[in-house]
Amino acid sequence: MRVFKVYLKIFYKNIVSIVITFVAFVIICLLFIRSNPKETYGFQPTKTYVTVINKDADTDLLNGLKKYLDNFAYFRNVEEKNIEDALYFREIYIALIIPEGFTAKFLAGEEVSLIEKSVPDAAHTVATKRAINKYLHTVKVYLNNTDETVSEVIPAVIDDLEKSIEIEKTVQEANAPVEVAFYYNYLTYLFISVIFTVIGTVMIVFRQKHLRQRIDVSPLSQAKLNAQLILSHLFLGLIVFAIMCGLSFILYPRSMLSIRGVLFVLNAFCVTLAIGAMGYAFSLYIKTRNVLGAFTNVFALGTCFICGAFVPQDLLSKGMLTFARVFPNYYYVVNNNRIGFLTELTSDSLTKIFINMLIQLLFALAFMIASIFISKKQMTSEN
Repeated sequence: MRVFKVYLKIFYKNIVSIVITFVAFVIICLLFIRSNPKETYGFQPTKTYVTVINKDADTDLLNGLKKYLDNFAYFRNVEEKNIEDALYFREIYIALIIPEGFTAKFLAGEEVSLIEKSVPDAAHTVATKRAINKYLHTVKVYLNNTDETVSEVIPAVIDDLEKSIEIEKTVQEANAPVEVAFYYNYLTYLFISVIFTVIGTVMIVFRQKHLRQRIDVSPLSQAKLNAQLILSHLFLGLIVFAIMCGLSFILYPRSMLSIRGVLFVLNAFCVTLAIGAMGYAFSLYIKTRNVLGAFTNVFALGTCFICGAFVPQDLLSKGMLTFARVFPNYYYVVNNNRIGFLTELTSDSLTKIFINMLIQLLFALAFMIASIFISKKQMTSEN
């Protein structure tokens, strides 16, 4: 295959810039993947810094409150006049001021409340505020429904509030499926960036006037030229595909050595064919490397955002997702999300996944046919 030999010569001549581009995009993708938070379902309460200013007497009710808050707060001594500054500089996050006569009014059943000052929108103060309300509410429930005194009620209240419920998952999760889905979603950015860059670089050389003239006078027909170019482009795409899929087996061995891993690889294979064919079609209109670089960056970033590779599809608008359906990587990302969160293999789920793979292959076929048609038209116009 003479065209393939020329293709390899052009590739080797530009190997340094191609390798730099490939490595750079691999690093970017890995940074994106590592920046995604792992999916967790546990909850760990966070302690926050609190100051308590007691203007009331040192009563059993208030001593019990402080004892219970030890589970949620670190106490700091701050004078009342310095509370605003302490909150501003985040020395404390909550200031609890107990007004004079609070205990007596509370035990008498009167409406009374603590004075709270806190840092606005500080999420980790929520647990402490809820703990205060639960403690006072539980004490009131005990006093209203028993004949015991406050000193007798407080130990039972604290004991009840400190009890916890253990939750056991009944569905076993696969090993980090979400991380693997993120990895394969970001691969679309790398596939488009690298494959478009290499295909575009090669095609710019093939479209040079002196090389086109030598091809025209050769016995090589236009159909054979297109066929060999398409096969060369796909061969290049499969090399990139093999490297990145192999890397996924190194990073996520347990997840990839399963039926889920097989589906990820098949899905990536389909989108590689589609992107390779798409890159060839677009390269027929690109004449300079500056245009190639600008187009590749805009197209890769734009389609990855629109199709949900960078931003979860659940957060995108319906209009944007409707527009994204004109790109093969939309169906690729949909499949990755389905495979990543697949808890049980059923005929229905597999059918949906294989339909999206088929759509990607149809995109590849459509762009191949379009490339042949465009190339013939350009050849005719040049002649």
